[in-house]
Amino acid sequence: NLLARKDFQGLPPTMIITAEYDPLRDEGEQLYRLLLSQGVDAYCERYLGVIHGFYQLSGVSESARRCIRNIAETIKN
Repeated sequence: NLLARKDFQGLPPTMIITAEYDPLRDEGEQLYRLLLSQGVDAYCERYLGVIHGFYQLSGVSESARRCIRNIAETIKN
């Protein structure tokens, strides 16, 4: 459980993706706030109207395609 960890300082920039209808959404967004509070360069984006693992559905979901593009851009930069 990452939320039980006490020290996140020194981590590399971190991107967190959450989905509106994911039971893990709140924990992911809580982790994002915790990273920021410890000085980690972090970014979080919640995708609306989608479920856990939605990014795997890029063949049928524009949200998934947008997510994959955002991940690729983040990695490139």
